[in-house]
Amino acid sequence: MYLKEDLKSYNIGKMAYINIDDFKDINDFYGIKTGDIVLKEYALFLKNIAKDYDINVYKLPSDEFALFSYKDIDNSTFLNNIKEILNTLNNKVFTVNSQEIILSSTVGISFEKESIMSKTDIALKKAKKENTELVIYSKDDNIELNIQHNFNMIRKIKEAVKNDKIVPFFQPILNVKTKTVTKYESLARLIEKDGSIISPYSFLEIAKKQDFILISRKISSKKHLIRL
Repeated sequence: MYLKEDLKSYNIGKMAYINIDDFKDINDFYGIKTGDIVLKEYALFLKNIAKDYDINVYKLPSDEFALFSYKDIDNSTFLNNIKEILNTLNNKVFTVNSQEIILSSTVGISFEKESIMSKTDIALKKAKKENTELVIYSKDDNIELNIQHNFNMIRKIKEAVKNDKIVPFFQPILNVKTKTVTKYESLARLIEKDGSIISPYSFLEIAKKQDFILISRKISSKKHLIRL
């Protein structure tokens, strides 16, 4: 069965996305082959417990799964079912190659029929960002705006790295007695196409999450000196 086709067939108005927390650490620590086995075992276990609640499970890219009920149940019942499934998952011990592995999971839920997949994904992203177990989508959260801002900033960072526009600004530190500069504080800045300057507060965390390693190399190659 295919998710989009079934969504149309069942006219779904409630959906959950489940993500395995820090699954990359499993691959890094135990190896990709063990990680693949864990993922398959997790998927099978999830499918088996979900069917007790009349819920379909669909594999999404990477380590995420989509869930929806093919029976007409109210939002409260669906939410309680997902909470019970999540609790069961988080208490499951997976044994792979004599290794006992406990996984934690995060859930995003949407009760909006229109663009339900994207809104469920938005709820999941918010749950991951806030480091909370479960989030229900709300149109009042302005999450779409935050995501669009991040996309725009990623584009700006890529362009800045490509065009050598991540530069250090040096702020002098004065000796109050001698009134002379004794050292400098180095502060990264992003220079936009129009010459405007963006502080690291706006782009540094996004850069870290996107693994823009070249930023530090670009910074170290510059010799700009800005007196404030």
